[in-house]
Amino acid sequence: MFGIRPFGPLPFGAAPVAADAPTIVIAEAQVVITGEYSVYVSTREFITGSTDEPARQPFDGTLEQPLRFQRSINGDGFSGFIQGQGSMVIDNVDGAYDFLPQFYALDGRDQEVRFGVEGEPYRNWITIFAGTASDFHVDEDSFSVDLQDYGYKFDVPLQSNTYAGTGGVEGGTDLVGKRKPLAYGYVSNGTPVLVSASVQLYQVHDGSLHAIAAVYANGVALTFGADHPDAASLLSATVGDGYFDTCLAAGLFRIDFLLDGDVITADIEGDAADGAFVSTVSGIVRRIASRFLQTSSEPVYELLAWDNDGAGDVPIVWDDEDGNAQFLTWQDPAFRSSALYEPAFARHATQYPFEVGHYFAQDDTSSVADALSRIAGYGNFIGFRRDGKLTIGRIGAADGPPVLRIDRIDIMDVRREKLPPGLSPPPWRWKIGYGRNWRVQDSEVAGSVTADRRAFLAEELRYAMAESAAVKNDHPFAQEREVGGYFRDKDDAQTEGNRLLALFSRSASLYRLTIDERGFGVDVGDTVHVTFPRFDLGNGRSLIVVEINEDAGLGQTVLLGWG
Repeated sequence: MFGIRPFGPLPFGAAPVAADAPTIVIAEAQVVITGEYSVYVSTREFITGSTDEPARQPFDGTLEQPLRFQRSINGDGFSGFIQGQGSMVIDNVDGAYDFLPQFYALDGRDQEVRFGVEGEPYRNWITIFAGTASDFHVDEDSFSVDLQDYGYKFDVPLQSNTYAGTGGVEGGTDLVGKRKPLAYGYVSNGTPVLVSASVQLYQVHDGSLHAIAAVYANGVALTFGADHPDAASLLSATVGDGYFDTCLAAGLFRIDFLLDGDVITADIEGDAADGAFVSTVSGIVRRIASRFLQTSSEPVYELLAWDNDGAGDVPIVWDDEDGNAQFLTWQDPAFRSSALYEPAFARHATQYPFEVGHYFAQDDTSSVADALSRIAGYGNFIGFRRDGKLTIGRIGAADGPPVLRIDRIDIMDVRREKLPPGLSPPPWRWKIGYGRNWRVQDSEVAGSVTADRRAFLAEELRYAMAESAAVKNDHPFAQEREVGGYFRDKDDAQTEGNRLLALFSRSASLYRLTIDERGFGVDVGDTVHVTFPRFDLGNGRSLIVVEINEDAGLGQTVLLGWG
């Protein structure tokens, strides 16, 4: 892997180095096959100190291109799952690395690139990239490494567990190799998997559930009987006529009949791993991420306040599991112990508390990245930070404290760019979907079903509307946008629709800024404040960073900022 242990995140407002400071960008390469082989390189030769990690380690000055890397949320609405790619190059003119392809593999090994001031203790240098190698190549001149962030860990199926077809809860031969369903948050009228027709056994979630709130046969609600502690107890139970029994611990239920043409559906309150039900975007993302990263599915602390002064020495106040205040700094090991960037998850939980629901049926082939992108919804983004931690963010007005202030002295080039097509001309009407019906039913609904229930079952979505006649008047080609669809309640959908209307109907610009190495301390989603004597930047303007392209060899970063 390239790099030493991950370094903690930068405090708000802190710049990595002074603008005129002499700098080095370094990397440590480690390739593993049956043992360990490490290569320590930097842009200048040096040796770490006795209190650094690793201590007294020589670094060869053969790092030719420390890092080229790009990450972006510059899509429609600045939303979705972020994945970044890049490369680094080590000099091989003397043939020192000619033997590597014959004996070692590098792909899939962790990598890290650090940036620091020459003479500053190595332990204080900041991480500008933590990720993995996707490939490498050695030729007569160079040893080059292709890099990508940890988003690759989510390029796998969300659900890899399938039915074995061995009977009981593993179903019959007709289910062999088919995926088990997953439910998160609130799911209305989801279609369960019929695991065993002989005992009318169904599954709605691969794991423990909070509740199966209702079961329907052709839209008619059955009566709840009892919950059983395990699948064996459920299978041996006698289910009453017109009733359903559950095993929430295994995501199962049983009924007492099934007629030809009957359609069985259920209202589900999903995953309850660790005994905790989650129904917000941040909670569900955390829960899913915990299955694929070495991290807890629950927050270690509740964030009560954080340092906004930029100095990095004001304590961050957390609430521990016993309700006691904990005063931590950004360098505290608690921030390095999780694969999640906890302050971002805490902020998102406060900013976006809306209840949502997602159902992944047995025919759903979503990757983890695709699933997280859907769960995040429009206006939210998920991805891995420079330090390798998973973060979550919400695009909004750039009114928070900037992590960096730049002006014409720092800017090498500035260009104004066109907004994404979905935002220019601005939308005058937002349709926000809510109350999703996961199984649309019409002719298969029983005659006794009420008119209101029948109307619900006939439509997949309902919509909250947010619109502005003034925007349409000012922009004859103003758009109508339809987004969302996973909100549980209309009021929450309306709140988000009103926010999106206000956010994207105001005057906003997109700028591509080329600056010096100070950009190495900036991450996607951060706020920067820009002052420049052109466009609408003359009096200074705060922008949200939606794309980063950096070239550590040239000592420059290209930031795309919106605001």
